[in-house]
Amino acid sequence: MSGKLYSLNTRCYVSLLITVSANYCKHHNDIAKSGRHTEPFHRTLVNQPLIPFDSNRAIAFVHAMVKADVSSFLEYGKGDTQADIMAELLFGEGTSLTKGINQVVDDFMTVQEVDDIYMDIDGQLSRFLERGTWAVVDVYDMGKSVSVVIQEDLRIKEWKQLRGYRSTFTPSLELELSDMFSYLRTKTNQTLKPITVVVPPDKPELEGEEKKEPVTYTFWPGERLDFAPMVMEMLLIRYPFLRTDSQLGASTARTAAGSPRNVEILVAAGLVNSGTQVLDLNDQQIRTVNNFIDRLVTPVVESYAVHRFMQTLDPKTIYTVEITTGEKLIITRQDDDVATTTPVDDNVRLKELAESLMRGDYLPTKEREEAERYIQENQ
Repeated sequence: MSGKLYSLNTRCYVSLLITVSANYCKHHNDIAKSGRHTEPFHRTLVNQPLIPFDSNRAIAFVHAMVKADVSSFLEYGKGDTQADIMAELLFGEGTSLTKGINQVVDDFMTVQEVDDIYMDIDGQLSRFLERGTWAVVDVYDMGKSVSVVIQEDLRIKEWKQLRGYRSTFTPSLELELSDMFSYLRTKTNQTLKPITVVVPPDKPELEGEEKKEPVTYTFWPGERLDFAPMVMEMLLIRYPFLRTDSQLGASTARTAAGSPRNVEILVAAGLVNSGTQVLDLNDQQIRTVNNFIDRLVTPVVESYAVHRFMQTLDPKTIYTVEITTGEKLIITRQDDDVATTTPVDDNVRLKELAESLMRGDYLPTKEREEAERYIQENQ
């Protein structure tokens, strides 16, 4: 799979949609019960009343709106209104899309607040999708966000399939991560303080020469951090079947921030480069480099569905991974004569995690817990 990866934050719409649906359902259900029908669809509500959204159904409804709007951008896929999905969310699972039910769905979509949400979603999509596009577009639900992957032109893809096009050098996975890295920079600048550097002046070369003042530079850490090696380290820790070109046949120890320079920048921004320094289990402050990786970088990578695509790979095969200067993640399957390791099973993966923990290497929260359990079970 190849394409450019984007993420839409849909969490901001949920509470509004819950309130709107509660008011809408009560209003129209009451009219249906009273017999004072003002719309043809009220007869439908007599036997099948509307159900107000809870949090999960509100999220699902927003995601259905995203998929319906994506369809409107596609030259080859217009017409997928997601009305059948929306009907089940408004009336309950198993609801058939009858004429009356469809009228209710259409009417709900015209409510001012719901229409505003739809227009806002459309505005987000229009940042990276063109009207009438022939690109293959996949939409993935990621809990409180939606990931969108824009792939190659459908007509080119079908031509390749008709021609039996094959290439042994085609990557197994190729995703452009520039949108994710841009979000990480913005989020970092919102979270960490700016860094101020004072450069002392050069000493006067001649006697009597005017003394120069020190020069002060201020910059935001998100603009100087290199997030590519951070994400690389995260992937290499989590997926033992991944290797860089220099690591084929071996798995090596990993470090948290990806490079010494990243550590220096994070420390200069006020973080501590040792331990976790969390005194309270409810303390969610970012105080250390590890906190920064666990609480800022990891959730963003999760929300952009990077791990969803990793799960499409065969864990018994070795792959090389790189993130290019163009911020593109490229994962390539290795041929049998290149891969010099045996397939990685889960026991080997857990053993490697345990060894990393005992060496004092950084591990994300989930992997750290797995390693601790493995050590306890094998003492």
